Amino acid sequence: MPYKSVKIEKYNYWVKNSLTFKVYMQLFGEKHEYLGSVLFQTTTTSPKAKMAAHGGIVARFHADHFPWVIDMLRNEKPVYLDYTGDIPGEGFADFGTTPEPVGEEETNP
Repeated sequence: MPYKSVKIEKYNYWVKNSLTFKVYMQLFGEKHEYLGSVLFQTTTTSPKAKMAAHGGIVARFHADHFPWVIDMLRNEKPVYLDYTGDIPGEGFADFGTTPEPVGEEETNP
């Protein structure tokens, strides 16, 4: 089963006035290379992900997940987008971090 994990270094997003999705996000790597895009949609269909022809991950999440994702991107490091799938257009994507110690407190710079 194909698997790809990308470390997110930069991102941008747009809040959209669309019936099908509310937020469009692009993800970039350390050298500003395009890693993929995420659509936060309002439909109730099962979110899917795919590997695009250019090698980027295209993922769909329900719009309710946007606050969690943006919080993770703003407050955690490193953050990864993982893709798993073996049927075109039928994969799955997840945002995640590396293991953190229990009881770790956020520090102010």
